[in-house]
Amino acid sequence: MQIYADCSNKLNSKCYTSDRGGHPILLLVCHNTEGKNESNTGQSRAEAQQHSDFEAQYLTSNQEEVSIHWVVGEEECDAPIYKIVPEQHTAYHCGGTPPKFVSKWVNPEDGKSYGGFNLNQVAIGIELVGQHDETVGSKQLAALQALVLDIFSRYPILKRKGHIVAHKELEGDRQDGANWIKQAIEWVSGVDTDVPTPVIELLSYKVTIPQVATVRKGPGRDYDVITTLKADSTKQYQVDGEAHGDNINGDDVWSHLNDGSTKGFVSRSALTISH
Repeated sequence: MQIYADCSNKLNSKCYTSDRGGHPILLLVCHNTEGKNESNTGQSRAEAQQHSDFEAQYLTSNQEEVSIHWVVGEEECDAPIYKIVPEQHTAYHCGGTPPKFVSKWVNPEDGKSYGGFNLNQVAIGIELVGQHDETVGSKQLAALQALVLDIFSRYPILKRKGHIVAHKELEGDRQDGANWIKQAIEWVSGVDTDVPTPVIELLSYKVTIPQVATVRKGPGRDYDVITTLKADSTKQYQVDGEAHGDNINGDDVWSHLNDGSTKGFVSRSALTISH
């Protein structure tokens, strides 16, 4: 999954709350921005990019104190993905304030009810730039699928019935999320087990090998060994992605080396990041 822009370093402190008050993430909420002049058809690329950038910036800092974790931009500019509020923090996107915006979600696992700020504490939100009543573009669907499965790789509970919802289902006066909620549920349901396939994020940095390191075909000890690298604090290797896998020495991230003939996964705990 490639992130077009990371806006999290520009967040207005009034638009989110640090951490989640000890609450686990239980819910994924599907939204549409419903902004003026937004549509996934009939625009120039520049207009679509402008609208997408605006929504990402708005949800980073605004007087209404609303925010989101992720934004997927418009079809005509290739549906860029924006990171807004880090998932470990509480964004303000679905917990309406009564009596005007009454929000409620009941956990189908234990019957516990969540509403208002408490609902935001257990939810991750994705905003799709566009209207709730239009057909979602193919590029938007591809971006949403990558993003939903990436989130699911961290929170397998989302596969259970009732843990992915449209905003419309939480607040009766809203309409958004209805045009892609079905696909979101299908993407997660299509994963064979509750242990999701690791999703590689397209990152780029260099590392050195301070000690002997094993390169494997996947992010875990169960994957075949490709080669073994000797300790060398001077030689640098290029990393082009990461995946979550076996926890080694307190770190479950595996770096994907892609440097000449050396290609494969190495536990990040065995590496030293250069830059």
